[in-house]
Amino acid sequence: MEHREVNAEQSADMRLVELQRKRLELAERPRRWAPDPKALEESFDGAAPVDVATPQLQEAVILGSLHVSPARGLIPGALVTVSLVAENAGGAPAAVRARLTVSLDAGYRPGTTTLDGRELSDVDEGSAALGPAGADLGTIAPGERRRLALAVKLGAGPGPFRATATLDAGGAPALGVRALEVERSGTSAFAQALAQQLEPPSYELELDEELVYEAADAALSEQTPPVLTPEPEPEPTLEPESTVAWAAPAAAPAAAPAAAPTTASESEASAESAPAVTPAPPAETAQVPAGLVIWNTIDVSTVRFLGRVLKDGSALGLLGHFMVANGLSARFAPLNSGGGDSLGLGKFSADQAGLLNRLMLQARMKRATSLEHYATAPPLESLARIAELPSVDTAALDAALPPAQAGSLVLYTTLSPSEVSFLQRTASTEKTPPFVRNRQITAALLPCHARRGSDEDGPAGALLAAYAAASLAAITRFFVQLRLSPSLLPTTIRDDELERAASALLLGLEETLRQSP
Repeated sequence: MEHREVNAEQSADMRLVELQRKRLELAERPRRWAPDPKALEESFDGAAPVDVATPQLQEAVILGSLHVSPARGLIPGALVTVSLVAENAGGAPAAVRARLTVSLDAGYRPGTTTLDGRELSDVDEGSAALGPAGADLGTIAPGERRRLALAVKLGAGPGPFRATATLDAGGAPALGVRALEVERSGTSAFAQALAQQLEPPSYELELDEELVYEAADAALSEQTPPVLTPEPEPEPTLEPESTVAWAAPAAAPAAAPAAAPTTASESEASAESAPAVTPAPPAETAQVPAGLVIWNTIDVSTVRFLGRVLKDGSALGLLGHFMVANGLSARFAPLNSGGGDSLGLGKFSADQAGLLNRLMLQARMKRATSLEHYATAPPLESLARIAELPSVDTAALDAALPPAQAGSLVLYTTLSPSEVSFLQRTASTEKTPPFVRNRQITAALLPCHARRGSDEDGPAGALLAAYAAASLAAITRFFVQLRLSPSLLPTTIRDDELERAASALLLGLEETLRQSP
């Protein structure tokens, strides 16, 4: 059957519609003029249509699109590929840089950054695309495109996974890239569990975790001053007449009558019948336990600096406390065993301070990645030198520790053989993440005693011991939580007990230093 074109102006159907409208007394519809294609062809006399040239852009125009795979059903621990496609839709080449931003709980997978399928080397164990300067996509010619991709490991965050991208074409227009959000599977259940503060599920502890608890208990038990039990008082015995009796003088009444004179025989009889009172022994003071001594010094300016760090880092959870503990930790050898940084712990503490500062800055910019990027190798050689130190008792502290200068305190700790063994096991345990190992070593080296001049400062020592115990407990809890969520960051955890212990310690140290001559 041949197809027949219908002319709306001459069709019988359309004329029938018009007749029906008149019969119903409806108004006539306004006619819309439409040119007849055949008439148009005849008006051009068969001439070919004229092509209108599309104007070409004289500058570069960069278009970008962001993609996430998989695009649904994300769960904690899943690998997510984030890719950015940049295309030059203009008429001039342009040098382009791209920067990607992902959720804070997503950690970068090292070695996964690619540009058009070619692997890009990481910068400081992280992707340049996630850094503040971004990744260099090179010069993109008109009509060309670049594809930048990387992989991240998703953590146990409460909200959706977010990814954004920005393009910089050196002054050329670059259209903004739409941000992407991907919902997680079971997000509502996870948020409800966080709101109810459910206890973490129980599981069987491994060998390295059992060693952490056993060593922490041993360290806490030996750092606590021993409880002194008073010796039983001896029964009163008769002393010879040559022994001088001692008794506390009793206050006489205000209007006491004069005592009647006694004879010599009565005095002798009363002296023989009344037992002599021996002088009470002087009260014992808590002795510093013998052990391997490591020390550090602190002054008012250092205490105030640590106070500012704790105040500024309070919004970053445990990270501020890790920085305070690193500043207080003992690191110098005894004077009679070389002194100074002969143990190498001073360099270890300086390296930790640099990495913790880097973590704090990147956490504030929401650029923090996995904790393995903020850890150094454990100080195995330093711990081996500590084990070779001679044990120091209370009488030899003056020869092992320097005298505190005016306006400063000498902080020190005594390590027992079990604590030294715990340090060596912690440093050599490969199952524990390096960041956690270094925090455990720093917490075990926290001082528990203080000296002002050549005398012990009891109140400051008690505050130091309490803070050391709270730090060991906090890092142990953080280690267990990290086992449950490997992408967990210390910036998301707050410890009220450690907050109180740190505040009391810094206030007590500042007050003690103000009173020192």
